[in-house]
Amino acid sequence: MKRSENRKALPKFLLTLLIAGVIGGFIGALIGQLDRQIFMKASANAAYVFGYYIVPWLMIIDAIVILVFCLTLYKQAKALYDSWDQEDDEIINRAEAKINSILLCTQIGIILSVVFLACLYAYHFQLDRILTIVAEVFFFFILFETILFQQKAIDLSKIGASEKTVSVFDLNFQKKWLEESDEAEKILIGKCAYKAYISTNFACVILLIASTLLCLLTSAGLLPTLFIAIIILVNMSTYALEGRKYNQTGRKLD
Repeated sequence: MKRSENRKALPKFLLTLLIAGVIGGFIGALIGQLDRQIFMKASANAAYVFGYYIVPWLMIIDAIVILVFCLTLYKQAKALYDSWDQEDDEIINRAEAKINSILLCTQIGIILSVVFLACLYAYHFQLDRILTIVAEVFFFFILFETILFQQKAIDLSKIGASEKTVSVFDLNFQKKWLEESDEAEKILIGKCAYKAYISTNFACVILLIASTLLCLLTSAGLLPTLFIAIIILVNMSTYALEGRKYNQTGRKLD
């Protein structure tokens, strides 16, 4: 049976390797035709324009989008919880979907703001000082509103889950939240975590290849490739070590 399955999967696997090799060869040939100095100059100019002219305004837009989007969703979720009759699960599901959107929005917003801040500091001495200070103020505003909306969203979700008591400000929030979850929630968290694990590994492999190619074209150096490789190693080793731990005889899942 195992040999049969291997024989079925092998042609598709070899075809994938062939396609990847062709694409890699095409990219390698294309890189060979490029003038490295021209590419470096063009990319440096693009980065300068982005960091100097665009990033400060993106920071402000990021703060406003988080505020408007999360505030709107929070009001809608609160209205749904206020109208809940303790029986209609559809209302709770709709409210939880809005809460999840709030959490996702704040997470994306804070990550983007850190990226914008890094770009801002890359051209810190070339930017207008007043504009730099304004962007920094908006960064801390994003940090504040992110924490506030996450706290409000988590507290609101506890209305439909009375067994949840942990505070969002608890340093062990994630661990305690999992401990207070029922079996169905733990299964859902496990499935989502596995999907995130697979997606992260795939994205990191693509970024690892891209960063390696950039070493041929720019003076990016080893650090980007090294950082991505560390993320992959941490992700995979954590998964493997946890799996080995829970596979031990008599080990209880908690």
